[in-house]
Amino acid sequence: MPRITVSLPQALQTFLEEQVRAGGYGNSEEYICDLITKERDRRELNALLSQGARSARGSEANDAYFDRLRSRFPG
Repeated sequence: MPRITVSLPQALQTFLEEQVRAGGYGNSEEYICDLITKERDRRELNALLSQGARSARGSEANDAYFDRLRSRFPG
């Protein structure tokens, strides 16, 4: 896996170390990978929400709608 080196001011280094300890991460690399993954997921969710907001209005999600869904998947 490629590696990168990042220089942090002391205040951010201290914060990073605190977050690693508090979050139960094994090391700073695990914490930073988790941050990046969460940011990627957040951006993907925002893109999906924006796409949904721009899309045509769907059918109303009322009792009849859910009854139709249940009828498609008997169980």
